[in-house]
Amino acid sequence: RCLAALLDIWHRAEASAAAAAALSSDSDEHFYRHHHHYRVFSSPYSSRQQQQQQRDTENHLLSLPLPRFLQLIQAVCPSESSSAAAAATTEDELKAETNAHLRRRPLAELAARYLDQAFSRHLNPPQQAPTPPEREADAEKDDHKDQEEDHDDRVDKQADEKSSEQLTRESGVEVLDRVILALPADTPLSESINADWIRRALRVSETASPECRAKLLQLAGGALHRFTQDELRDTPAPVLCEIVENTVKNDGVVPEVLSCVIDCHLLDLARAGGLPVADFVKLAASMSPDYRTSHDTLYEAAEALLSADPLPPESERQQVFDALDLNRCSEAILQRALDKGLVPARLVCQAAIDVAKRLRYQLEELEKIKLVS
Repeated sequence: RCLAALLDIWHRAEASAAAAAALSSDSDEHFYRHHHHYRVFSSPYSSRQQQQQQRDTENHLLSLPLPRFLQLIQAVCPSESSSAAAAATTEDELKAETNAHLRRRPLAELAARYLDQAFSRHLNPPQQAPTPPEREADAEKDDHKDQEEDHDDRVDKQADEKSSEQLTRESGVEVLDRVILALPADTPLSESINADWIRRALRVSETASPECRAKLLQLAGGALHRFTQDELRDTPAPVLCEIVENTVKNDGVVPEVLSCVIDCHLLDLARAGGLPVADFVKLAASMSPDYRTSHDTLYEAAEALLSADPLPPESERQQVFDALDLNRCSEAILQRALDKGLVPARLVCQAAIDVAKRLRYQLEELEKIKLVS
């Protein structure tokens, strides 16, 4: 049954690759023949059969024990050193990467659902049904010795249930740890998960290995731009800080995208009146000032925070000022800060002078280039 399930995944991946090749082909005739073939040999009855077979296969895969599931991952994602060596040109490498991505997409979907079941078992362990009350007639006939034996049995049963619950929690962490580390780095897992999945995964991974936790944080950082404002609000500030601090170490993340997500989130919370100064400072400092190309949105969030009623104390206001880099604000924002009077005029004037120096330097460099050319 494992082999049949593996072949089913393989065939679905091959069908996806064939469909992608047909869509990218320049020949309309090839595209028509490809889809006409499936249309001729498909019927409502056969489609229902295929859907039922696919559901049965997926249910079987989701019920696999952990060692079998890890074997499945190794079978679907073998070492591709030979195929990489065979790719002699850039075009061949691109095709190989595309085919690998398409083949691993069903595995990513399956792994996400398999782990989601582990999260449910870990966070919501099944509770044992209460034992039915003993009959009064039997209770009257029981002597003191039988009552003591029943008491001991109940204690032993409670201990067994407690150990079983502990085993379920530990196994949930083990499943997450081993599956995440077994998946290849280029598995498109981020395409099959949402914010709730990431929050649950991070809760479970609190006792997992550091390598698993780091991979989950990088996965969350890569999917952070797909979070809605409600999903970001539901994510605690310490968790967001940990995600950002781990994500900035990843070279594949675009700094402008990550900083825009965090700054817009801070602005949304500040306008709604639900942003503590401590959370603002932590999230603003979770990435270095150089990571942001502009601090305009961050200033708007600080302005909304400092305008809140009641006003923050002076010590907290100073922390907000320290988190801002007015040198990276635009001229319009500096003028706005000067007009509002929330930021000390000395800081605004110093930032304006620094911006003027930077603009003068850029103009001088531009003049030198013109003279040389």
